[in-house]
Amino acid sequence: MVSKLRYWRVTDNKADMMYKLLYHPDWTREKIDLQTNHFIHHIENTLNWNKRTSGKFGTLCTPFDTELFGHWWFRRS
Repeated sequence: MVSKLRYWRVTDNKADMMYKLLYHPDWTREKIDLQTNHFIHHIENTLNWNKRTSGKFGTLCTPFDTELFGHWWFRRS
């Protein structure tokens, strides 16, 4: 499948593109599970701490900088 995304890993922000390492999608499954569980653990702990200390349920707001989700979009000439 041809895509307009570039498949490079975050290697070095100063490296030329020819020195970037390739992205391996098959490596991501375990990382996604680990990082998701880590995130959920901290959110649960924070909300539970808030409930214990204030007696009230907290509100969770999660704003994201969408650039973190990738910004390598480009148009073919």
